[in-house]
Amino acid sequence: LEGVRVRGNKTRANVIAHYVPIQTGEQFDVDDPSIELIRWRLLGTGWFEDVKLSLARGSRRGLVVLVIDVRERNTLVIDRLVLGLSSVVKNSRTSSDVVRPYAGLGLAENNLFGLGIGVRGAGVMSLHADGIAQYGLDFGYYDPMLRGTGYSLTARVFHNYAREFFGRNPQVTISCREPPDGDDGDECDPDVEGDRAVVIYH
Repeated sequence: LEGVRVRGNKTRANVIAHYVPIQTGEQFDVDDPSIELIRWRLLGTGWFEDVKLSLARGSRRGLVVLVIDVRERNTLVIDRLVLGLSSVVKNSRTSSDVVRPYAGLGLAENNLFGLGIGVRGAGVMSLHADGIAQYGLDFGYYDPMLRGTGYSLTARVFHNYAREFFGRNPQVTISCREPPDGDDGDECDPDVEGDRAVVIYH
């Protein structure tokens, strides 16, 4: 093998070459099943609509160039779409529930800038009856070939801010903790000392 030539690509050529197990200068058999496996490995990334392999003459007898023709696909996709209605309360001192909408959207880019890196983000939001927002955010990162080390890296971070109310006049007593002497402490959330059991997520 004299080298690898990639055509029709927006993805970096070195990223595509990462999926070729044959090294430059190595002898190989064109009927070796691992050659066809290159095509399926590239299709399996989800970055390409089609992949074709062929051989071209090298600079001298006995040398060949592996030519990889690819047709890229759109790698920015809607990961999730959430729409619905939920029963919410204005605060923990009311016994009446109201229905409010919630919505969420997630986007994923599976081949960021042609580097083979995947990133995604998702968010969902709803409103209390008094206009207070509840939300959740989720971000992810995936590098299947971390700087050519043979390892992959996956990372995720999320942040939720919401509250749930349970029952009417439940048999539960909750109070804010007493601040240490000389410390006024944070103001107590009024929902904590209300008439309905509340769970606050943050």
